[in-house]
Amino acid sequence: MDSPTTAEDRSTGEPQLVLFDYQFPVDQSPMKHYSLGGMREPSPRKAWDKPTYVPMPGSDPLRVPHLSTKEASLLFGTTVTTWLRSRISQYVDADGILRSKDGTIQLHLKRSISGTNRDGERRLTLPDIERLAYILYSHGQLDASAAADIVTACIAVARLYGVDPTTPRTA
Repeated sequence: MDSPTTAEDRSTGEPQLVLFDYQFPVDQSPMKHYSLGGMREPSPRKAWDKPTYVPMPGSDPLRVPHLSTKEASLLFGTTVTTWLRSRISQYVDADGILRSKDGTIQLHLKRSISGTNRDGERRLTLPDIERLAYILYSHGQLDASAAADIVTACIAVARLYGVDPTTPRTA
């Protein structure tokens, strides 16, 4: 099977993950909003700029940058947020874990934050998006070229944040 990544283990043909949460700083300022566009200060005049980026109890800490599902959808080539949400809900198990078809890549979806709705908002880090691209590729939801483009974009953004994933390793 062709791998959707440029960082591929040539002996097994399995993709190697290159982005890991530990490479990125923990979001120390939940009042600020980090996204692909950089950082912006909240405006005190807008109700939706209240401190909503606070991890819910039991969630993993947020790492910079983190993206909403809507922002992450843009990396997957769609402005339709429901496409990505439906793919996530289609493959997530009862424990909140997405797995590749062969089970070698897992994504724990415990990273949610308190937000305006009852369940909070899901935020995805660059390592989450890299894993999600591989998982959707393994289930036939993305072709190899689209998955490679997503991984390449994640690596490019990671480099903007000072992370150089030149030494791939498996998770």
